[in-house]
Amino acid sequence: MFKKLEKNLGRFLEMWIGLVLRKPGWVLALAVLLCGFTYHYTANNLRINTNTDDMISPDLPFRKTYAHYQKVFPQYPDGLAIAVEADKPEFAQEGARILAERLKEDKANFKNTYEPRGGKFLEEHGLMFPSLEKLEDLTDSLAKAQPLLVSLNKDQSLRGLLGMLEVGVEQLEEDDELNLDPVFEKINLAFRANIEGRPFYLSWQEVMGNKDSSAEDRRRLVLTQPILDYSKMLPATKVLDKIHAIGEELAGDGSKGIRVRVTGGSALAHDELKSLISGSTAAGVASLVLVILTLFIGLRSISLVGATFVILLMGILFTSGFAALSIGYLNLISIAFAILYIGLGVDYAIHICLRYLAFLNQGKSKTDALRESALDIGPSIFLCTLSTAIGFFAFVPTDYAGVSELGLISGTGMFISLGVSLTVLPAILQLLPIPAAGRPGGMFAGKLLEPLKTLPFHYGRSIRVISILFLAGAVLVLPRVVFEYDPLRLRDPSAESIALVEDMISTSGKHPSTIILLAPDDGTTRQYEEQLDELGTVDKVVSIHTFVPEEQEEKAYMIEDIDLILGPDLFTSPKETRPTFEEQKSKIRSFLATMEENPEASRSYQLSQTGILLKQLLALLENEGAIDGADRVLNLENSLLATLPISLNTLQKSLSSAPFERADLPEDLLRRWVSEDGNYRIQVFPEENISDNGALKRFVGEVRTVSDSATAGPVFILEAGTAIISSFKQAFISAVILVSILLILVFRNIRYPLFVMFPLLVAGTFTGAATVLLDLPFNFANIIALPLLLGLGVDNGVHMVHRLRKPVPEGESLLHTSTARGIFFSALTTIFSFGTLGFLSHRGTASMGQLLTLGVSLTLLTTLIVLPAFLNLLKRK
Repeated sequence: MFKKLEKNLGRFLEMWIGLVLRKPGWVLALAVLLCGFTYHYTANNLRINTNTDDMISPDLPFRKTYAHYQKVFPQYPDGLAIAVEADKPEFAQEGARILAERLKEDKANFKNTYEPRGGKFLEEHGLMFPSLEKLEDLTDSLAKAQPLLVSLNKDQSLRGLLGMLEVGVEQLEEDDELNLDPVFEKINLAFRANIEGRPFYLSWQEVMGNKDSSAEDRRRLVLTQPILDYSKMLPATKVLDKIHAIGEELAGDGSKGIRVRVTGGSALAHDELKSLISGSTAAGVASLVLVILTLFIGLRSISLVGATFVILLMGILFTSGFAALSIGYLNLISIAFAILYIGLGVDYAIHICLRYLAFLNQGKSKTDALRESALDIGPSIFLCTLSTAIGFFAFVPTDYAGVSELGLISGTGMFISLGVSLTVLPAILQLLPIPAAGRPGGMFAGKLLEPLKTLPFHYGRSIRVISILFLAGAVLVLPRVVFEYDPLRLRDPSAESIALVEDMISTSGKHPSTIILLAPDDGTTRQYEEQLDELGTVDKVVSIHTFVPEEQEEKAYMIEDIDLILGPDLFTSPKETRPTFEEQKSKIRSFLATMEENPEASRSYQLSQTGILLKQLLALLENEGAIDGADRVLNLENSLLATLPISLNTLQKSLSSAPFERADLPEDLLRRWVSEDGNYRIQVFPEENISDNGALKRFVGEVRTVSDSATAGPVFILEAGTAIISSFKQAFISAVILVSILLILVFRNIRYPLFVMFPLLVAGTFTGAATVLLDLPFNFANIIALPLLLGLGVDNGVHMVHRLRKPVPEGESLLHTSTARGIFFSALTTIFSFGTLGFLSHRGTASMGQLLTLGVSLTLLTTLIVLPAFLNLLKRK
């Protein structure tokens, strides 16, 4: 059948190539006109869809569950989590409040904005939420601090602060249990910073709570739902710019350490695409230089290199036009069709050009050389096109819509590549001067390939034995191949959205992504909560019941006690007139005298340090004079007292806490947890870091034992990964079966199809094992390299078997032919095209470049070394 196919194709190609070579100008003019039309149509009809949710089939059960959740609680999809971070908890709290207010006012760009830990209701009932034990500890701390705080509130100046501390020092003799070291330790930091000219702020929340703040205390979140424009390449640009502009205002001069960072689905997608665009520029330039150099070494002609690039760009344009016509958009996966096209499309052109040079070196005329090249290589690249297209089309019926669309576009692109390679390329070469005669590949390539030409034949037995042993070992390793589910590990770690999530994980030890359950009523919600609390993989459960705490009556009595202990004077406006510069210095001397008179003070390390620092400060004030000294005192007061009004205001609001029921909750808070149609939302936080595959599977698996309504982040990640793995397994099995059937029908035997599939199957096995040994797991990004490796493996096998069936000149082997050189340089251009991606900061793209380089190298090694060793055995037999 292959001979019949060759004969029929030969007749058609002879007629077709004859027409092209007789009218090359018309062919090229028609191609240019078609390019212009295609460019115009594509530019106006092809858009980029950056919504990653659309890349998985909406008919899958987990997508339907998530779609139902989106319908019931429409305020959560595409949400942004904005972190306001500062050196002190008070600044983070105040910054989050201002940011939330600004976003609520901007209704054109944001909706459903709120603070999970803020808002009027939660501020006024804040003391109802801590446990009785924590509330009791707070009562004790505030009781001890009350006299000092009242004194300071009346005179919020350096004089007032030192007066307060003076009272505390005097009490050291009367109260043996009184420990002022923690307070003085924090105040000493402010004194030292002022002396050294550094910014510093004292946190009165830390002072009153008698503990250091954690990273989570210094980070407040604001959640919002941005209004995105998916017609733009970067849909979230406008809203992110507005958030960052407010963040710059809050940061001011930077002395308070305030910074605003954004994460969440929209921000992650924005940073990912931005990272890909910026990082790929340098890699693209490097790849272009290396590919041009490789083609020049292989083809030894600037005109041939130029013609190859022209048809490569033309083919990409025509394939883009097909995508615009058939689908209308490219997603973040199908946009990679250009990568696949470059890797496979250039293959046909290289083989044609090398055969063209070979015929020229035999003394044929330009026209005859072009005709013979097309007739000689045409059947094999036609079979390559069929087999590779089948491999791509096998992805079309899968549930992974991103790769399904990629398969349709790339499969059609193979036929486009065949068309331009057998039409436009001969027309261009017919119009160009004959390339300078010379050995294809030049001296450098000859030296490079010379050791390979005899290796499989001189050491064939050793190569076969080693290959079989390596193959057996690789098969044993294959079950350990890993697919990494967590998409965060693929992205650029320096991107703001990723850095924020990783910081949150490092400070808490837990992943911020949570599972959502839906319950039909209050009773079911309570039942789910009880079951979830018993699971080892669950850290905490939040629902509407979380906002109606227990033991409210007991807490109300304790809050009344706190209010009585603090008294009304603590929250009145300062009454003392502002002290003069001389009065401030006088108070420093008075405080130093009190310390010297008190023997208990000298026994405290921190108080001793305070004395030393105050003496240094006093010396500076004396030397600087009234104006500069007064400025220094003002800076010191700001450092010591800037957070006091914020802390007192927060405390005063929380003292209004009173028992309440669910009916008393504000409507916006209620609707976050109970929908208008009565569905209850339950948020489940993981105990482990679910970046680990095992932890992710355990968490999702256990939560699903409670309810099959589990959805959102972890469920979506796990199920999407599972769908992708299933899609690729389905597609690869289908592709191998269909291509094998095609080859058997063409060759009418088993032997040649086995040799055609040999590079694919062996190199694929080696590549899978190598990912385990090199700790290069498959992931959402690099898995799209597999269709390219499938296509290259089949193409290489077809080219080698096709050449095997033709006579080889006396004294030469299969590896002396232009086919072997074509395979070598085609693989080299692919490696250089995408190998540079391995150095990008975007971890997913880098892993794709590394996997492509690894896979193509192993495919090349299998094709030019291992396969000839087995073919030589067949020839001898």
